[in-house]
Amino acid sequence: MSQISSSAVHKPTANQNDKVVKVVFAGIFAALTYVVFTFLSIPIPTPGGQVSVHLGNAFVVLGALLLGGAYGGVGGALGLTIADLFVPAYLPEAPITFVIKLLLGLIVGLAAHKIGHITTETDTKKVQLWDLFSRTGRTGPSMRSLIRCCAIFIRFLF
Repeated sequence: MSQISSSAVHKPTANQNDKVVKVVFAGIFAALTYVVFTFLSIPIPTPGGQVSVHLGNAFVVLGALLLGGAYGGVGGALGLTIADLFVPAYLPEAPITFVIKLLLGLIVGLAAHKIGHITTETDTKKVQLWDLFSRTGRTGPSMRSLIRCCAIFIRFLF
């Protein structure tokens, strides 16, 4: 019976483990966005075609905030693209959905992690401010979002 030396056993580094965890969570976010789109959407018939109201974009943004833009964007984009592939009305738009949702995740991740530094920031007011900025860009500048953003910004200054 031969002994396996400790040098022959490959031990993953912390960086490799981090990548594996992010890939697994990206898959979880892909599944969540698919489930939210498929089972929690409200179809609205319009003269131009069918439109659905769903919270799938919220999970794309949440994934980008928690995992970073690349992993969160890919996870959300895969989930919503797979959901589009199973709905015949949305089948031609599936590639467009993938690109748009990937860009959404990348932009939110860039704004939150690279510019806002929410990964290393300890001041909760700053993290809330960047979170609001990313939400305002995602949902469009509604009056309520702008007012909340301005109120937190003013509170942040003083």
